[in-house]
Order: sequence, then structure tokens, then C-alpha cells
Amino acid sequence: MDFGEFVNAFGTGYRKMIDRGTNKSLTKPYFCRDLLCSITKDEKLVLYIDGIQDKAHEYGESAFQAFYRNVDRRSLHPIAEGIINGNNIDKNKFKHFLEDYVENYDKERLVTDFEKYLPSTSFSTLFDDITNEFVKILREEAAIPDKRRKEPVSPNNANRSNESEDSLEVKMGILLEKLIANGHEIAEFKPTGVGDDIRYSRLKDALTNDFEKLLALSKILPQNTSNDTSPVINDIRCSIQSLKAENFILSTTEFMITSRKNYHIHRLIDLLSQLNDNN
Repeated sequence: MDFGEFVNAFGTGYRKMIDRGTNKSLTKPYFCRDLLCSITKDEKLVLYIDGIQDKAHEYGESAFQAFYRNVDRRSLHPIAEGIINGNNIDKNKFKHFLEDYVENYDKERLVTDFEKYLPSTSFSTLFDDITNEFVKILREEAAIPDKRRKEPVSPNNANRSNESEDSLEVKMGILLEKLIANGHEIAEFKPTGVGDDIRYSRLKDALTNDFEKLLALSKILPQNTSNDTSPVINDIRCSIQSLKAENFILSTTEFMITSRKNYHIHRLIDLLSQLNDNN
């Protein structure tokens, strides 16, 4: 089980949680952040590059998104190394996090989600099994050097870093992640009572609006670029034009297994990753 599979196995319960910074519904990238923060005694190792606590070294939403995305995943090595080698694991803190999580997401459903990766887990052992698996993943990541690791951003380059956070490819990547997560929720939607019709309608509206934003961003990607990025940008436009909002309505299982039905979504993830690397 890798970190991307670990995050995905939690399903969409995070959407009912509140972001401590914005007081709004938690997004998947920041759920990834909170997962990592909950397993360590020293949260600055998760929140800041090399644990250097200033604005220039702060990890943004796109960084946490890249830690779990399916294609060309960003290495967790820098964070895992600090947590593991610094003896900063806190299993009890993580189990409290899991207790809070199942208040928003049925525990039996979480058992089902994790059984694919942890076949011997049960209702009574789930929290211990998930915790031990998380520590195992972090140990493996800490032991694998990150060949793509960049030098920490210096204060003099802080403005340049902020520009990167606001780049078109980053915005498109975040929108794509929202579309995928929203599509999962719609596909797996199970009516539970009063207000379900309104909630379902809002999910569909959000999916349509986010897809229109993604389509609009694809149309303003630069026409004249280097030889390395021009084909990638053209392919991004083609993939988005081959999609409709409804194509994102896929269950987690349907999405994880590549097929004709989700080909252009997976291709788009890969292309945006290539564009980020080239820039």
C-alpha cells in the first residue's frame, strides 16, 4: 500500500470535516496535510519545508495534492525522514484523529475501504491496523532518497514561489482534484433522509461549475511556448475537450482501474504533472 492508496482508502468523509484555517469544508489536499500532522509530535515538519517555520518555506495546497495524486507522485521523503529519523511518531495522536474521523464517516464503511489493502483487519483492530500501516509507509518513504528534491525556497525568492502557487497548471490541478473527489461522492451517494435531493443537486452544480472553470483555464493556456511544453499543452486542451462534467461521476473503484471510461481523466493528470515538471 502506498501513500496515495492510503489517502484514497479514507473515502470522502473529510468533506464533512472543518478546515482549522478557513472554517470551511476540508479539501482533500488539506485532509492529506491533517493526516500527516496527526501522526507526528512536531507538525512543523509537515507544514514547512525542512521544518523551517516561515512563509517562504510553507507547503501550499498543491504540494499536499502532489503527495497523494496517482501519477508521478511527489516524494514524501523530506517529511517522512524528519518524522521517522527524529523519533517524532505519535500513534496515540493518530488514533484520536481516527476516532474523530469516524464521527463523520461510518466505521464499518472504513473497514470495508481498508480491507482491500489490509485483509486481516476487523472492526476491533481497524485503528491499530491503519496506524501501523501508516508508520510502515512513512518508514519506507524515509528510506527512499528523493532525487527530485529541490533546495528550500529562500526569503529572496518568496515572491517567485507565490507566483508558482497561482500558476495556471496548479489551478487546473486543484480543480481536477475537486472534480474527481466530487464525482466519487456523486457516484457513491446514498440517500439518508431529508434534504438529500438538495445536497445531491448542489453536488451536481458544483461539478458542472468546476468543469466549466477547468475548460475556461484550458482555453487561456499560452499558445506560444517552448518546444518541450507545446505538445503537452495541446494534449491538455484535447483531453479536456474530450470530457464532459458527467465523465467524472465515477466510484472510487471505477476511477482506480484505468479504462476507456476514465482514460482522459488519467491522461489529464499525467499531462498536468508533465507541465509542472517542465516549468
